[in-house]
Amino acid sequence: MSLIDLIQTSDDASAVAHALMLAQALLDGPPDFGPRSFCYSSPHRGEISDYPSMPFGARFGVMGVGIVDEGTGLIPAVLKISGKANRSLKLHEDDDVVMVVKASIRGGFDILSNARIINIPPPEFEAVPGDSVSAALIGTAGVQINWGNGDDGILTAGHVGKPAGSTAKVGSINGSVDLSLDPTNNGKTPQADVAVIRLPAPVASSQRIGRTTTAGPKDSITVRSRSGKMINATIMGQMQWLWMPSSNCTCGHVYMTTAHVTAKGDSGAPALKSTDLIGHVIGASKGMTTYIQQIDYQLQEIRNQSGFSSAVI
Repeated sequence: MSLIDLIQTSDDASAVAHALMLAQALLDGPPDFGPRSFCYSSPHRGEISDYPSMPFGARFGVMGVGIVDEGTGLIPAVLKISGKANRSLKLHEDDDVVMVVKASIRGGFDILSNARIINIPPPEFEAVPGDSVSAALIGTAGVQINWGNGDDGILTAGHVGKPAGSTAKVGSINGSVDLSLDPTNNGKTPQADVAVIRLPAPVASSQRIGRTTTAGPKDSITVRSRSGKMINATIMGQMQWLWMPSSNCTCGHVYMTTAHVTAKGDSGAPALKSTDLIGHVIGASKGMTTYIQQIDYQLQEIRNQSGFSSAVI
């Protein structure tokens, strides 16, 4: 689940260490700016109720921080809003992102020396009002989940399956939203974006996905879209956090792909490496990349909720 899992060489370890420091600095800002949110640990709700709600770096156009591989090994990456997508910009000492990091971390420019700015369109959810999963928004059914004797259902994106207690329709089957972890309007604290929809019967064994796994840069994956088609994609990198400006929220532990392969209504769609689940689609930067939140992180946050400690797929 962590960026640390990507480490295979000493160079990887250095890149990941720098990325984690960048992620914290660009989330929280200088030490005297406000409380620490510790984005590398499980998020805590409500710790910034009277505090500016966006990540500090978002004031300078930063949308996320993590690791990518552009063909020469792992490198720290900073996602930044731009009208043009460009994946290989080096940071210059007078860049506003550099100024922020230098103010936040001693030796900040050294940490940025091998980092890249990846210019992206604004990230946004891949949901539309009204879907294969129909709840508050249209989205796509994810994988099956069980959280107790007779407690069966499916997962989807939290911004689709909301609020808890509401009805939801999965295809032709009527269900109910038993749990909704919807990060919308929750500000800068990285959170899971996942919902549990209770169904009257378990998903058929022939349609179940039995195992979870992780993915790394250059891994080939498939996304089971709302239309039912299996869409091929390649992992470009992994973000420690991703800011969704139009939804005022930050999502934790998110893969990004080398191309935008999904469409509106695909939020909640399962993403697979071979036959194993790596996560669910949560959004995209239009025309450039699709964002997939890691399943292990989603399950961790589900199990932290009352009544769901035994949740398994």
